[in-house]
Amino acid sequence: MSGVFGVVLSKSQNQNFETSRARCVAEKMVTAMAHRPWFTTDRLVDDLANLALGRIGIGIFNKEPQPVWNTDRTVALVMAGEFYNHNQLDVDAPGDEQLALALYERLGDNFASRLNGAFIIAIWDKNRHRLLVTNDRFGLYPLFYGCKGSTFIFAPEMKGIFCDETFPRELDLTALAQYMRFQHLLGDRTFFEDIKLLPNGSILTYDLLNSSYQLKSYWSFADIPYRPDITFTEAVEETARLFRQAVQRLSGDCFQPGVFLSGGLDSRAILGLVERRPVISLTYGHHKSRDVYYAQQIARSVGSDHHWFDLPDGEWVKAQADFHLALTEGFHSWIHAHGMSILPQARQLMEVNLTGWDGGTIMGHNDSIEPLQLQAVDDAALITRLFYLFNQKYTWPSITEAEEHLLYCPPLQQQLRGVAFDSFQAEIGPFLNNRPDVRGEYFYIRNHCSRLTQNFITFTRSHVEVRFPFFD
Repeated sequence: MSGVFGVVLSKSQNQNFETSRARCVAEKMVTAMAHRPWFTTDRLVDDLANLALGRIGIGIFNKEPQPVWNTDRTVALVMAGEFYNHNQLDVDAPGDEQLALALYERLGDNFASRLNGAFIIAIWDKNRHRLLVTNDRFGLYPLFYGCKGSTFIFAPEMKGIFCDETFPRELDLTALAQYMRFQHLLGDRTFFEDIKLLPNGSILTYDLLNSSYQLKSYWSFADIPYRPDITFTEAVEETARLFRQAVQRLSGDCFQPGVFLSGGLDSRAILGLVERRPVISLTYGHHKSRDVYYAQQIARSVGSDHHWFDLPDGEWVKAQADFHLALTEGFHSWIHAHGMSILPQARQLMEVNLTGWDGGTIMGHNDSIEPLQLQAVDDAALITRLFYLFNQKYTWPSITEAEEHLLYCPPLQQQLRGVAFDSFQAEIGPFLNNRPDVRGEYFYIRNHCSRLTQNFITFTRSHVEVRFPFFD
């Protein structure tokens, strides 16, 4: 998947300075994560520092060679993604990479707080002997990282980290319990004790001199302003204006846009607001399904260049299973894998998918405004309600605690009893400080959307780029 990767190893691990082990690990990372012939990679290796840094993409965004350097070649930057607010930044730069580098040199570590977009960035600052990694406010480019001893390593896929064969692989039993109950993990957990997911809106810095890292947040959901002074009608009108602006901004440049049409309202709303022509729309499924029927009607109404792909049976599941697992690495159940089989055809028709992902949450779906959440009598009531929704309603099939107990061999049965609930309660704790009307929704976005449904963005990005009007 598109992203950045890198590794820093102790100089004592070098056999000689001409062929650092970091160079060897980086080469293995490229091989492990380049899943299709069109994947492109760039990398920087500093043999003296035993450091390697690189980026991987699919040849649509970020076409210029990387890394980019400052004028005295002391700071190098790699990135994946894009920015939307060039006009609001007083920076004269020919591209996103140069803009980010100029902002870093001007503003320092918090430069990402000035950026509006979807991105992941890694910077090697030679004079300060450190690496910096930062992402956008919603973490739309996942990144995994690990720091153990004198090794610091990161990649958009865990398999990239395990290209360092010495990196530990101890199973996180709490993650196991979470997956059995929720079919996904929570917070920044992975299936391994020493690998974490970079939280959204974060700045991660690694100091090569003392082999340590610091993680801090530059943005959180609590930073979203509260506007009790506006009326419902005003809120509707402003939401419509901002949504139209986002769709136009993300569909009006040099890249060919496309929309996957389904029975959902999110993608229909996006397609209806795209003014550019031609615009591609796609759907898939049995020819008598509602999705196919509705998509044809909608496409005809708005005049899109529409394409339908037949899925007469479930054979596509068997054909895509290995690729799905390679990309999502066990973080994702099969419930959102529909559409994988037509990605090669989609790549021939569009360059960017304007996704309706999570539009329902952003706009306020029924689950997030139910009285049991908004008017919970206390924190325990809210936690109990959300725990029920996460393990009985948001995934399928769901299991009870008694059924979970039967999945484990006797040594683990007692050890994992109640762990899923206890870890759920720990993850929701920081969100309880938010207003009652939004705290459940913020937790849902961070721990359901980002940890489960966002995985379908992962495999879509193996073929086309993805833009997010609802997150702009």
